[in-house]
Order: sequence, then C-alpha cells, then structure tokens
Amino acid sequence: MERIDKEQLIFGIHPIREALKGKKRQILQIYIIENKTADEAIMFIPNDGIFAYIYHESEEVVKYARDSRVILTSPSTLPAILTTINAVRIQVERAKNAKLISDQLVILGKQFKSFDEEWNRFSNQLTTVTKTQGQLDKRVDTITGKFKSISGANVALENNNPEENKENEN
Repeated sequence: MERIDKEQLIFGIHPIREALKGKKRQILQIYIIENKTADEAIMFIPNDGIFAYIYHESEEVVKYARDSRVILTSPSTLPAILTTINAVRIQVERAKNAKLISDQLVILGKQFKSFDEEWNRFSNQLTTVTKTQGQLDKRVDTITGKFKSISGANVALENNNPEENKENEN
C-alpha cells in the first residue's frame, strides 16, 4: 500500500507541478511587466481540493510561486486576497493623499508666513498713520484755536472802534 501511495504521489503531483511551473512562467511573461503592471500576479486554481493538495504536498511549487511573485489562490481564498489587495490599494491612495495634503500644507505655510509679514508691515504703517493723525489733530486744534483767538480779537477791535469801521466802509 505504501508503494501505491508513493506512485500516486509521484504520478499525481509531477504533472500538476510541471503544469503549474509552465503556467507561472506564462504569467510572469504576460502579466508581470516592470513599470507597467503590478509587481505580482494572481494564479487562480479553480478547485479548493487541488489548491490544498498543492500547498500540503508540493512545498517547492508554492515556494517557486512566491519567488516568482505569483500568488496562488482558489475559490475559498480569492475573496480574502481581493480584500487584502483592496485594503493595500486604499492605503496607497491615503498615502498619496497624505503626501498631497502635506505638500499643500507646506505651500499654505509659506503663503501664511508671507501674509503675516505683509500684515505686520501694514499694521505698523497703520499705527504710524494713526499716531501721525493724532499729532496732526493736535496741530490743527492748536492752529484753529489761535486763528479763532486772533479772529475774535480782530472782531472785538472792530466793534470797539466805530470810526475806523466807517472809514473802512467808504
């Protein structure tokens, strides 16, 4: 019985092993193209029994597949593999978005720094203008006060000297 099991194993696994190796070479040539496709390819084995048999009885085939960047999958493992691939894709997109956001924050930081410098210059100029306005207001008040004082004195003089007023009227 032991002899039959060995023969079955030899005759059963050898053709599968060779077929898988040939299929992997074909996958490598067609589906894994540097800088054009993904770095790995999926080889679908349509029967879970054959898939389990390969994993349990032909470690070299599984190792060859891994080394060749070919992922072996079956009907029961395909959903998990696709979910994992999708999770990785989402992470890659997040990383791209994080990089984009980071780059935009650097640009925004530069713009904000420039705006802050501009605002400080404007604020300092506004403070200077306000201070100058206060000084000018004091000067205007002083000059206006003197003018009113002089005008008031002149009017008082005119009112006190009626004869001069008659001469000026003629």
